[in-house]
Amino acid sequence: MNHTMTTFQRIGHTVALALGIASGASAQVCGDSFFMIPAIGSATGGFATSMTDAVDSTINGLSEQVGTSLVSQSAVHCTDSLTYHGAGQFELILRLESSDDLAPAGFTVGGSPATSAGVFLGANAGGSPVNFVAPAIVTSATLTILDLSGAVSAGPFDVSSFAAFADPAFGNGWNGSFGLSLGAGSVGGIGGYELAVSFSSPGISSVDAFGLPNTPIGSATITTACGSGPLVVSNLGSSGADGVSIDLGDASGSCVLLGSPDPAGTAPVGARLQVNHFGKMNDGNEVLLESMHAQKTATGVSLSLTPGPTYTSFTVEAYLGVDLVGTFNGTGAGPIGTIPSLAWPRFLERKHRRKQRPNKNGLYSLRNHHSRRGRGDCWFGLESSSGTGGVTITLPGQGTVVANLLRILPEEAPGVWIESVTRADVTVADLPSLEIDGEMIYAFDERTRALTDATRLNPVRNGADQQLVTSSTTADAEFGAETSFGRMAGFEAKWLPLDLYGAAPTGAFVSVSTTGRLNSTPFEPTGSIRFTKTTSGLAASVDYTPIGSSSHRVRVLASGAVVADVSGLTGVAGTSSTWPDGIRRRHGDLDGFESLHPSGTQFQVNGTSYVGDTLVVLPEGGSTISQTNTFAIRAKHLPTVTVVEGSRLELFGLGCAGTGGLDPELTGNGFPTIGNANFALQLSNARPNATGAVILSFELEAVSLGQPCFVLEAPVAALSLQTDASGSATVALPIPADPGLFGLEVFNQSLVIDPAGALGLFSHSAGLRLLVK
Repeated sequence: MNHTMTTFQRIGHTVALALGIASGASAQVCGDSFFMIPAIGSATGGFATSMTDAVDSTINGLSEQVGTSLVSQSAVHCTDSLTYHGAGQFELILRLESSDDLAPAGFTVGGSPATSAGVFLGANAGGSPVNFVAPAIVTSATLTILDLSGAVSAGPFDVSSFAAFADPAFGNGWNGSFGLSLGAGSVGGIGGYELAVSFSSPGISSVDAFGLPNTPIGSATITTACGSGPLVVSNLGSSGADGVSIDLGDASGSCVLLGSPDPAGTAPVGARLQVNHFGKMNDGNEVLLESMHAQKTATGVSLSLTPGPTYTSFTVEAYLGVDLVGTFNGTGAGPIGTIPSLAWPRFLERKHRRKQRPNKNGLYSLRNHHSRRGRGDCWFGLESSSGTGGVTITLPGQGTVVANLLRILPEEAPGVWIESVTRADVTVADLPSLEIDGEMIYAFDERTRALTDATRLNPVRNGADQQLVTSSTTADAEFGAETSFGRMAGFEAKWLPLDLYGAAPTGAFVSVSTTGRLNSTPFEPTGSIRFTKTTSGLAASVDYTPIGSSSHRVRVLASGAVVADVSGLTGVAGTSSTWPDGIRRRHGDLDGFESLHPSGTQFQVNGTSYVGDTLVVLPEGGSTISQTNTFAIRAKHLPTVTVVEGSRLELFGLGCAGTGGLDPELTGNGFPTIGNANFALQLSNARPNATGAVILSFELEAVSLGQPCFVLEAPVAALSLQTDASGSATVALPIPADPGLFGLEVFNQSLVIDPAGALGLFSHSAGLRLLVK
């Protein structure tokens, strides 16, 4: 199910709720909008069957069009939920309640008292088209009227005979609108309405939540509120076979956020929660990777692991924040920790690649943690219920520690590796409830979440590389996804053609926004760029106000050469004749967004035409950004946005200060793309007029020199450098036009001779990981 946001539109006096079913493999059957319609027109059997006269009516002496409500928006509370029982059986409940009387006595229409009462069902502006993948057959539909306290005032009334619910009308094109109409001449006391519809659609096998398909397991039912709220898994028995299966596609990992399964502590000893992770191996087959368990004991909650067929031995690491507080080796199935209190895991995570949580100096301590081939790792998140601090946990043979993360590292198995993580099955036994507060995937080895309730995330494999297909499950709804990078000095997001056949309507758009470290505070908004289709092209607009810049400088490049350079612009930065193929942003002397276009694209900047392939929009003034933390992409009126991984400049570790107490900073003058003969590393903030070097390694393994200083352990090359009077230097690192370099990772670190630095010898920058694409 996808959740469309519930909104209130001011249209008269009664309540209309819109339903919609999205095409594809899952259903959308939740309230699309709530609005009011006057209860006038012809009536049959007490139910209004037409709203022809509602458009131009006079209500309480006021001439009104459809679009005005006598009930304030703040007084109305709208909820809608979909429960999926499996086997194509659904129950939809749409409910509207108000602290005000929705039908106070004394309403008049055209000067006469409004006396009709009933429900309006049928075609109506504002409803979303219904498009099931298979016929949808309504088995029951009831309407209940609520009083001002929320209790049942009248009903439930059987409304299943309405033509709107008849097959095939309900499943094939009905726009989903229905209006609840109560005449108010002498009624009053109406506090709300509830419509309950049970229906079957055997062709639908799952519902969307958090952008991913979810399917009940065993006897479980799953319920989700449209627009917000958790995914509630209920009807849970004692067998351990009831729960929910989350389809991850071909993701590079998953993260499931859990509410407490036993908030009152009433579950019996033996109650348990289990997550089975499945993935594809290098032979293409899907296998069980492992099972992660949490089980209630007489004294607390015991955590355990059952390895799948791909490994038997593993290492367990316990962390409190960034501090490693305990470790041990394990073999086979068994306990990995016991929490002597009722603290259940807050999240469970599985990745197909190891990416070590950084220790105090920000390093990843494992060799080959960036390897595309490996066992990956999985995590128990043990945050307290407040989301901060840790819990006391007893590790086997290690005693008691306070931790908020347990990490399980499968041992390497020669010749066998995980290609993707495809499914997470969450099951419980003897627990009163299970709430999933969030579901995320790893795309391009980074945590990614859906940004809107209408978003579908579908990670797919394309050979050795991953693509993320992002689309809308509701017609014309905005969709999008956000990826958390950690610490990026520059990123490149590329995608497949957005509008291959030119069918996108005017107003269609794609946008990219970022957060970063702004004035020493991470995850602050740092700007956005947006391309919107107009009658004269694609208009590019930017917003750098989050960093304090109100104007921008625009450059047009053609094969790297500057063909336009215009300063002092506000508003639209320019227009292009083509959609962008991707967006870049990096830091340093050219900190801003760059949009990538096909060669020969026509650009209009400040009334002048240019031909090129890149539009660079730089902020003028504003605060300094030292890193990018997240990247978000949004779109509307486009069929899909299929993102492919681009090159990166990723920071790791921390700098070691030298003269003046400054940390040298290392970045790139562009991006390490194949064939970029002009690529170079740029150093700043170092000791002026000093000698140094940039060391390169294919392994991320370091020797600590005392926090936060370190030196990469296995360099394969050292490139000399000489800083100028400002402490800056440039080191050429051209990227050959060799397709065999695609996906290469190079780890870099600059060192400068500096008596004020580490050991009285040198200062160094944070590390810089280059991903060549």
